[in-house]
Amino acid sequence: MSLVFRSIAFLPLVLTVSLSAATYYVAPPKSGGNNSNPGILAAPFAFIQHAATAAFAGDTVLIRAGTYRETITHAGSGTAFARITYQNYDNEFFTISGADFVSSASLILGSSSVYREPLAANFLTSSFNTALQVFWDGEMVAPAMWPNVTTNTNTCPTGIAQPVDIFYPAETVTTGFISKTRYTTAGLTTGVVSDTAIPPKSAGFYDGAETNFQPKTYMGVAY
Repeated sequence: MSLVFRSIAFLPLVLTVSLSAATYYVAPPKSGGNNSNPGILAAPFAFIQHAATAAFAGDTVLIRAGTYRETITHAGSGTAFARITYQNYDNEFFTISGADFVSSASLILGSSSVYREPLAANFLTSSFNTALQVFWDGEMVAPAMWPNVTTNTNTCPTGIAQPVDIFYPAETVTTGFISKTRYTTAGLTTGVVSDTAIPPKSAGFYDGAETNFQPKTYMGVAY
């Protein structure tokens, strides 16, 4: 009688877990947050972005209560087995807002009780500033515009006149076509128009203003 012994090799299953995984804490400045801090619970960062720049695979970012007015771009990347985790700290509530706070002290009162606020130097060049929304006491309001509220009514394609209010400004008509340039390759015509009814202001007042054109069509010709 012969006995046959078979050798079976057991290979240990090893899960590699980063021993250097870190936990970063973030809190608003009024709660002790400062980007010069080490990012620990007793000395947290002030911005989530600062933690996002430091965090890598396996790390955790714990965010304390408050409103964070910032845009967050990840510097590192997690993996399927070592994710970068962002979560609130100890069930605290926080908000990431795309709105900048405007202090009443910086508002400039103009005519017709219209307030204005100087924009940041990079407002018109920043890729994040694709729209402008204004909130007052948490409610979105329409930015001031010209022409503003009048007793006239707008023309409407349906034939129903829309009452004019701040959301439906009155119609203005350009009073002159100063010059034009035709780009035949692109099929475009650019030009300069004028409107003498626009209220005259000091140099630079209209810098950054948004102008909307709605051409009328007569006999198939748009102008």
